Amino acid sequence: MNKPTIPNEVADAIELLKDPKIFRPPYTNGEIVEKVLSNNEHSAIIAIRTITFDTLIAALVNGYERELTYERRKGRIREEYESNAFNTGGSPTDMLDRIYAKGIRFTLDTLGIQIEGVNA
Repeated sequence: MNKPTIPNEVADAIELLKDPKIFRPPYTNGEIVEKVLSNNEHSAIIAIRTITFDTLIAALVNGYERELTYERRKGRIREEYESNAFNTGGSPTDMLDRIYAKGIRFTLDTLGIQIEGVNA
């Protein structure tokens, strides 16, 4: 099962439409798709239209992961560095080189930055 990662605004919109406390009855997956394909201008539907149709279908059927916010990405990077997760053993020089390389790749991947020859 492939769970797509979607923007937080889209996840919030889907959850809003499916919330039985707000919509009675809550929207079904089919109704969400129908509204997205129609001229409906509800703000939640407009937010959902920012992702591709294939991603929407996968998110509705398989579930989804939320994108990490920039603050959460920074926190994750700090947690990894503080946990000494980059210490890979070996001679001090080799170890330092591996720590730097692993840390750089982790940071770039976490921030969503692709550099040819480094992490792409």
